[in-house]
Amino acid sequence: MKRRRLLAGVGSVSTLCIAGCTGSEDSPNGDGDGTGNGGQSNGDEETTGTAETVVVESGDSIQHAIDEVSPNGTVEVRSGTYVESLAVDKKLVLTAPDGAALDGVDADGGSAITVSESGVQIEGFEIFDYETAGIRTSGDPAEISITDVELYNISGAALQVTAETVSLADVTLEDNGGAASIEASADGDVTVRNSNFVRSAAGGLTIAGGKTVVLDGVEALQNGGTGISVGGGNVRGQTVEVTGVTSLENGGSGLSVTGTRGDDTVTVETVEAVDNSSYGVDIAAESVDVTGLDLRENGTGSGLSIESTSDGDVAVRDSDVTHDGGYGIRVAGGKTIEIEGIELLQNGNDQLRVEGGDVRGQTVSVRNSSMTENESGNGLSIIGTSGDDTVTVENVDFVDNSYHGIDVAAETVDITGVEVQSGGAADSGISIESSSNGDVTVRDTTVTDTERETTTSWFSSSVDEYGYGIHVVNGETIEVENVELRRNEGTQLNIEGNDVRGQTVDVRNSSFIESASGDGVRVLGTRGDDEQTVTNCVAEDNSGHGFSLGAETVVIEETSAGGNGRGSLELTTITEEEATIRNSF
Repeated sequence: MKRRRLLAGVGSVSTLCIAGCTGSEDSPNGDGDGTGNGGQSNGDEETTGTAETVVVESGDSIQHAIDEVSPNGTVEVRSGTYVESLAVDKKLVLTAPDGAALDGVDADGGSAITVSESGVQIEGFEIFDYETAGIRTSGDPAEISITDVELYNISGAALQVTAETVSLADVTLEDNGGAASIEASADGDVTVRNSNFVRSAAGGLTIAGGKTVVLDGVEALQNGGTGISVGGGNVRGQTVEVTGVTSLENGGSGLSVTGTRGDDTVTVETVEAVDNSSYGVDIAAESVDVTGLDLRENGTGSGLSIESTSDGDVAVRDSDVTHDGGYGIRVAGGKTIEIEGIELLQNGNDQLRVEGGDVRGQTVSVRNSSMTENESGNGLSIIGTSGDDTVTVENVDFVDNSYHGIDVAAETVDITGVEVQSGGAADSGISIESSSNGDVTVRDTTVTDTERETTTSWFSSSVDEYGYGIHVVNGETIEVENVELRRNEGTQLNIEGNDVRGQTVDVRNSSFIESASGDGVRVLGTRGDDEQTVTNCVAEDNSGHGFSLGAETVVIEETSAGGNGRGSLELTTITEEEATIRNSF
């Protein structure tokens, strides 16, 4: 068999064109073994392996060209279908500029391409019907790049790559047996751009290790397990950046990023995760910044689940989570948590749940958001830390959640500009539990239509004591200003001092209207030295008292209470003569 070597350019630059070699199903002289080893020299020339560029014509052997090309050279494959299993053991570019196919049906090897040397670039191939893998590495090469490649109908994992640095771009994997697998070193980099992972029997894409991982424009669709999984392994200080990712209808979570040994940072921007069996997005890392999520109809896990550390920072902005089976958003840990511009709708449990855990001095802020119509649970649930924690809720709407609109346990709580329309809620519109040294402030807030829960058995029914508009337990200083509480079944504003000594309660410029079965305002005294002030307030048409106050010092000014079922005022600790009452009732 005659081959022609064409020299081009100057100096050492050379191009070898191989024609008439075996190894292709189209080869007129091929031996049919599919290995690319049938192309042997006929003695007219010696193959030296020093050509910088080797061109493979349709019907010839790609493997022979790989053997012929010099290290750092290029093997350029013309359009056609090649039945080979390739072994790449030198640094080179393996490219098919116009596209070429590797067909594994009759190939002897189990994998299409096995790479054992660093610096290999693979471009432009369609690879299908191999048993073991489409592209795999052997011996942990330092670097590999795969671009514009399609892999489908591979019985095993279409991609099995272990290297220090891995780059994938414009890669599509469809209908393969295993997840695409990338394993990088603790100092390595992994980049995946504009690639699709579709209908794998296992997960879509699995990445382990890598100091830096970048996912941009990746789609995972209808895979048997998690769509995209990134695991830090033993890496310390891993950085993961995820942008423009879509993950739909996968058997596990849509996107899962599990933390490293510490100091890790995850940034997620513009991600759509819909109808995945478990979580929409699941992240465990010290620092997490999430923006622009669209999470819908995911399964029993949360739409978004974040687990941070006691020193971590978590930010979630401009995101929508709807119709998820579990929590809308769940955050565990984190020293600082910022939630802003989110919409949570019709999720199965708490819309937003924050768990402080072992954190001391956690700061949580929730702003400019809405939480509506969950099936079971609270609109916002914040479970306090081991102390010194601060919660701020500002300009947030809570509508038709099953239990509390807001349920907060923290030392310092500041609620401003909140609207709670509880509808079928079974507990308080706003429930706050502070500490004996805590400060609670509620301003410019409306709570309407909270219901009390009725418990029914075969022999009786009972109504519990909830259904409050606002319920505050503990707190050394409590300030309530410019609130409107209307048509709540239980007491509109209920404050309990419990073990606090020297509690100060100040209620101003507020209205408490039409409680079906409670007082307008009820403040239960503390262990002593407490003071309650009511200024410029209205309590009307409540079934109990307008105001029921119990403290050593009571001051009431510019306040009215009419049409209440049990009268305008009840003082439980002192007499009206001992109280200071000016221009009221």
